Amino acid sequence: MHRHLLERVTIFFGCLAFLVLHPCRNALGDTSLTISASTAAKIALSAAGQYTVKHNNQWAHYETLMVLSVLTEAGKAAANAGQPITSAQYDAIRNQTQSFLDSLAQPAQKELSQDAAHVIRYATDQLFSMSTNIPGVGPLLAKAVDALGKQKINDLENKLDSSLQTLADQQINRLAGQATKFLGDRFLQAFDVMENDQQLASIANPILFGLLHCDTTCSFSDVKNLFQNQARKVAVVPDGSPNPDGTFTFDLQATGGLMDQYDGVIRQVRDNTGSDIQDLREVSDYQLLSFFPGAIVKSCVCRAHAAS
Repeated sequence: MHRHLLERVTIFFGCLAFLVLHPCRNALGDTSLTISASTAAKIALSAAGQYTVKHNNQWAHYETLMVLSVLTEAGKAAANAGQPITSAQYDAIRNQTQSFLDSLAQPAQKELSQDAAHVIRYATDQLFSMSTNIPGVGPLLAKAVDALGKQKINDLENKLDSSLQTLADQQINRLAGQATKFLGDRFLQAFDVMENDQQLASIANPILFGLLHCDTTCSFSDVKNLFQNQARKVAVVPDGSPNPDGTFTFDLQATGGLMDQYDGVIRQVRDNTGSDIQDLREVSDYQLLSFFPGAIVKSCVCRAHAAS
């Protein structure tokens, strides 16, 4: 019921936590945070990416996530080794990764019925299989996929906690939340590396634009306006106040601040969920009345008894 609203709560809360815990805050008592225009844009792009991949649940969008992730890991490894990658090398990595993931489009359809954590694990495992079993995979791509696999194990393959009362259900819910964080982290890492690697940016920005109709050349306001239109004008990216120097200030406790915005999203989820429950009840009553006329009386009696 209104899964997209619940996803917005999770993503908005992630943005809120990022801002509240940002190292630029002088102390926990600070009620506002001022960040650079580029950081604000990264937050907006990350939220847009999280929402688009999870809400649309299309293999092509997961492909984009994985291609960006592989390129990012390749760029990180090259930077750490002091051996920059050329745009031609990035393009070769992109083409090989994209081509392989395209070949999985049909078998991947059944995986999309699972949660995002499962789909990401599936895609990562398939890429790892490619990098170890298919001839012609270069060392740059192999190292990038290996690093991505380690991230997947750390973030999306937690061992079951035997102390939990309802073991499976709670662990599934936990992994669902971690999948949203994983998505956000992958996008943010990509933007950080692209900011310092123009060769990567030249290859990755067109990929990003294909997913979001925006890339790292877009401003915070550009992304927010576009994303609100796509997300039925319901905020996921927090509202920030632009300053004359180009920075953005986010208020935490002021009227209309981050907490007020978060409360507004929560209220909408609650209202829509209540409406959905009422709709289901009406459908249930109609079916009972149509096919089992005597059962509707028993149903009403049970509800009255439960309410008393």
